[in-house]
Formats: sequence, C-alpha cells, structure tokens
Amino acid sequence: MMDLRIILTIAILIVALIALLARFVGPNIFIGFRIGYTVIDDRVWKKTHEFCVMIFIAAAVIFYLLTMYLKDLLSMIALFISIMLISTIITLFKSVEYAEKITGFEPTTIKEIKPLEPLKAEHANLISYLLFVIFLLIFTYSTITLPQIVAVRFDLSGKPVAWQDKFSFLVSMLILASSITIVVKAVTYIGARHPIVFYSGLIARKWGKRALFLLTIYSLQITEIIIALTLLVITLYNLPNLEIPAIPTLPLIALLIIISIFPILLLYHKRTKETISS
Repeated sequence: MMDLRIILTIAILIVALIALLARFVGPNIFIGFRIGYTVIDDRVWKKTHEFCVMIFIAAAVIFYLLTMYLKDLLSMIALFISIMLISTIITLFKSVEYAEKITGFEPTTIKEIKPLEPLKAEHANLISYLLFVIFLLIFTYSTITLPQIVAVRFDLSGKPVAWQDKFSFLVSMLILASSITIVVKAVTYIGARHPIVFYSGLIARKWGKRALFLLTIYSLQITEIIIALTLLVITLYNLPNLEIPAIPTLPLIALLIIISIFPILLLYHKRTKETISS
C-alpha cells in the first residue's frame, strides 16, 4: 500500500502538472487558474501558470519534507489542506501583480470590467479574529486537560476507532485554524482591491455582484466554527473524569451538512433583503 505522504505529495504535483498543461493550452473554460485577470490577457495567463507550476512544486517538496516528521493521518491532512490553501492564495496575489504590470489597468476603473466596485463584507475580519480567539481559548483548555493519547476518529456508533498523540493532534488543529484565518484576511483584501477575482457573470446576475465573495467569506467562517467545535467535542470526549455517552456519527454528519449549506441560505436572505430594499 502506498504511503499517504507520497499520495498527497503526488496530488500537489498533479496540480503543478495541470498548471503546466494550462500554460501551453492557453485561456480556456476547462483547466487552469481561471479568474478575470488571467483570461483577459494571454500574457497574464502564461505568467500566472508558470508561477503556479513553480509554487506547487515547491509546495510538494515542503510538504514531503515536513511530513517526514509526521506519522499520523490527521496531521498530514491538516498540513496538506493548509499548504494547498496558502499556495493558491500566493498564486492569486501573483496573478494580480502580473495583470497590473503587464496590462497596466486599474481594476475598479477600466471599462471592460465595470461595474465592479470594491467588495466589502461588514466586520468579516473582526468576526474571523473573534472566532480565532475563541479557538485559542479552547486550544489552551485542550492543551491543559487532554491526555497524552487522544481518540480522534469514531465509527458510526460513536465509539473511538483511531487515536493520536496529544501534540500532533493539537498542532494539526492549530495549523488548520490559522490557515483559515489567514485566508479570510486575504479574501477580504483581494475583494477590496481586486473585485474582478470574485466576479462571475451567471452568479452575479442571479445572486448579486457580491455573491461569490460573500459565499467565500461565509464558508470560511463556518469552517472556523466547525474546527473550533471539533476541537471542543474531541477534548470533552477525551477528558478522563467526564463521562460522555457515545454520540452516533450519522446525526453529526447530518448536522455538518446542514451547517455547510448555511452560507447559501444566509446569502439568499441577504439578496432577498437587498431586492426588497431597492
């Protein structure tokens, strides 16, 4: 059986390979880093995907080296998700830089991409920081109270089936929470400075100009909440002096699905409210 570390490293390299293919294919509707800046100019497309190839090859090397010291599944997956998110954000910023240097346009004034005023989500960064502080409080409590070996995975009846050492588990959760908070900050910055990144004609016509931007923000914040709740539930379950009955996994999965669609419902409510106001 192939080592998980090798599988995830190959997955990152596949992203680099797809970017390399997209660089030679040119702007298209199927593959590549397809945002407003890259598809309106062939030179921006090529430079973006050349950089994308390099950043994801570097990400694969970094991931492989770091996971030499990680033996558990959760830590590897947490690191993999974080590296993929951060590499994508870096590529996005570089794409914007190439677009401004090569084409010389200002995102909020050029005729071709109007009407795209700067995108803002009220209190998005403040809410994200608050959620991260709540996570850190739970993290501190977990650091103090968790035993050295932690039950981290459960079967459908709620009984533990996998364990992890305390340090690796806490580091994994911290990596995930920190990465999401950084991505929220990056998304709000890009929305304000380069709104075309979040523009989609079909979604904008149906849900409003801020739809994709707000959906991204809401989804990331929901993810922050899920990470904090996951840490809290696992911590409480593993407390030696606290007897918690096994909770069936299926209801928890159903609850996560409901929570996952909440950003769409919130966006729909906001859109309906804006329509009534106008």
